[in-house]
Amino acid sequence: VEAEEPAAEEAKEDAASDESADESAEQESRDCPICGTSNAHDATTCIACNYTFE
Repeated sequence: VEAEEPAAEEAKEDAASDESADESAEQESRDCPICGTSNAHDATTCIACNYTFE
């Protein structure tokens, strides 16, 4: 039973780090709703189609 507990803790840590990675990815890029191109998180317009982000 003791061997299962560390594995469960590791799984929780992995899930937490996956969520953090997802959040950072969202901050690093901004996908255009029109063409789907990935832009810088602070972009005001899409680099591919010039869509203006709100």
